[in-house]
Amino acid sequence: MSTISKIIFFFIVFIVMRFIITESQLRLILSEEFSQEVADVQKELVSKGYDLGSYGPNQDGVDGVLGTKTKEAYEKEYGKPFEPKSQESTDTATEKKSDIQMDTLPVGDYGKLVMSSNKTAPLLVVFGGIPVGGRQSGVYMWDYLGGLKEKYHIFVAKSHNVNGPAAYNSVLKTLSENGVSPSSQVLYLFSGGYRPGMGVLNESAGNFSAVLLVDIWMKGSSLGEYYKNFTKSNSTKVRYYYTSFGANNNDARDFIAKNAGVSEQQSGGGMDAHMKTNNLAVSSL
Repeated sequence: MSTISKIIFFFIVFIVMRFIITESQLRLILSEEFSQEVADVQKELVSKGYDLGSYGPNQDGVDGVLGTKTKEAYEKEYGKPFEPKSQESTDTATEKKSDIQMDTLPVGDYGKLVMSSNKTAPLLVVFGGIPVGGRQSGVYMWDYLGGLKEKYHIFVAKSHNVNGPAAYNSVLKTLSENGVSPSSQVLYLFSGGYRPGMGVLNESAGNFSAVLLVDIWMKGSSLGEYYKNFTKSNSTKVRYYYTSFGANNNDARDFIAKNAGVSEQQSGGGMDAHMKTNNLAVSSL
């Protein structure tokens, strides 16, 4: 092979190598199903120890494509099929973002607080669940709570992964610094908000006149027993709004529904019904 031929050969190899793509990249190129919502769910599943394959930029299975492994892991973990929102629903939800976010006061790195014009209004402390439609709970919970901004001082945690007690104490400090003294306090735990909520209840349960358990996730005996025992000891202040499937623990669900001071079930299945439990809860405030 002549020198010129070798140069041409290696040049062609170089060009071809530049365009070689990984299997993961090929899945995304060939698929029109990439979803940020799916990617967020995959991250959650991977954090819980599920093997979703080696797809995605980090080769950990997080590629935003709803494949067989993701479907199987989700159903095993949550006891129901994964039902992603349609793009239309996601777009509508995005349009519904409350402009209340423009008026909120950051509370450290924990979330945001909006204060009522009435300095003695009650305080509503909210911890929401996992991302939905690519939006963190620190965003989508305002869709439900925006109408209460004059009735309550409202704090919404930025996600379900915040340190509950630290966030709560920062809220109280922020209110005090602004000369605000709430007449009472309400704790609102939606779905995955069970996690930071447990920390707050362990340290400050006596501060709350009402605790709203809004379709909280209670898979596993320890979580179920915790919220059963809390309800048993605080039945008059617990309000439970739930679906048939959201708790992922039928025993805990039925016990709390029977013993809570207020309990109301949302009909239907899937993510839509799960999210609608917020409407039930907010309508009671």
